[in-house]
Amino acid sequence: MEQNVNEILDGRYRIEQYIGSGGTSDVYKAFDLQEKRYVAIKMFIKELMDDEKAKRQFMHENQVFAVLENHPNIISVYEIAVKEDHIYIVMELAEGETLSHYINYHGGRLPLDQAVGFSCQILKALSHIHSKGVVHRDIKTKNIIVLQNSFIKITDFGIASISGIDDETEEVRGTALYMSPEQIKGNKTDTRTDIYSFGIVMYEMLTGVLPFTSNKEKA
Repeated sequence: MEQNVNEILDGRYRIEQYIGSGGTSDVYKAFDLQEKRYVAIKMFIKELMDDEKAKRQFMHENQVFAVLENHPNIISVYEIAVKEDHIYIVMELAEGETLSHYINYHGGRLPLDQAVGFSCQILKALSHIHSKGVVHRDIKTKNIIVLQNSFIKITDFGIASISGIDDETEEVRGTALYMSPEQIKGNKTDTRTDIYSFGIVMYEMLTGVLPFTSNKEKA
C-alpha cells in the first residue's frame, strides 16, 4: 500500500482507507476537501511507472472514461490526473456490495421481479456504453455494484475496447466463466460479447449458479 492514511494527495484528496488492488493499481477511499464528498481513487502503482505496457493498460481505462458520459447506472469519473510521478482516476464512491455477494447473501438466487429489475438497469447501462462505441468485455456479477436502494452500478472498464482504437485481433483477457466464445478465441469482440456475458449474469441471478463450470479463470 503506497498512500498513507490522512495523506493529502495533490492538496485536495485526503486518503482515508485502503480498499483493494488490481493488476496495475491500488484503490483508496478518500475525502475530496474541495467538493466535500467521499470518493474512490484508483492509483497507478508507482513501481510500474517505467513499465510502458502496464502504463498503457491503465491509461486505456482513462480513454474509455473520456469517451463515456455520465449515466446513472455506471460509476462516475470526476477527474483523471496524469502527473510526472503519479497517475490516478478519481471516481464516485459506490458504497454497496457486488452482485455476486448480494446473490450469495440472499440465498443463492433472487426473486424473479428483483432479477428483472436489476437486469433492466444493467441493460440500460450497456445500451449507453454501446452507444458510445465501447464494449465492456468483463460483464460479471463481481463488476456490478448493488447500492442500498437496489440501484445498480457497473464498474471496472479496465479491459473495455473502444471502436476505432483497439486492434481487430485482441489479447485474450476477461473472466472465463462469463466470456463469449469469440472472446475466448481472441477474435474481434463487439456489443454481442457483452450481451452474452449479461445472459450469464441473468442466469446466475435466477439460479444461484453459473451455466458452465470450470476450475480455471482468465484474469
